[in-house]
Amino acid sequence: NDTMRILYMYNENDPPHGFVKLGKLPDPASSFRPYRPMLLTQRSHISYRHMDHVRILELRNEDVEMPRADDTLIWCKMFKLDDLKHKHHLIRYEPIYDSPSSVHYLQHITLRECHGMHQELEMMAREQGRQCMGARDIPLACNAIVASWSHGSNMAEFEPPVTLPLPHSSKQQIAEMGAPIFG
Repeated sequence: NDTMRILYMYNENDPPHGFVKLGKLPDPASSFRPYRPMLLTQRSHISYRHMDHVRILELRNEDVEMPRADDTLIWCKMFKLDDLKHKHHLIRYEPIYDSPSSVHYLQHITLRECHGMHQELEMMAREQGRQCMGARDIPLACNAIVASWSHGSNMAEFEPPVTLPLPHSSKQQIAEMGAPIFG
């Protein structure tokens, strides 16, 4: 991948007919310059779906009821990964939607790795999940971010030899998901 920097601004008025010519851009002093994180990647040319040595692990939230009064729902669910007996590598991650209408609700996913065998982690692993308020409701043992996705992003896929190791000593992963509530 090549390294590049993107600088952008926008204004209430679009350039005429979409053309950008010298002198036709908005005045930088009156334009909006938001800050947004971007990850620029090239699409992978590898298809992992049909390889015998690749396992698919789906972490799903089921029966999450959207509240009506809140602006945003942040939902945390602990997943216990008992079947990982040796080190695995993450080669791809992407959101899974139960229906096309769900695409509009999911805003972000943060998957964290949890270390240790704390009673709090065991209790959370037995729950269906719970509403949380972001980082302050995440146990301190779950401080390593494994994967992060936000609305508008594509799946992330790593080409060999680049992979993300998942150590077998970590048995719990907590997923934090955010969805706006349209009232």
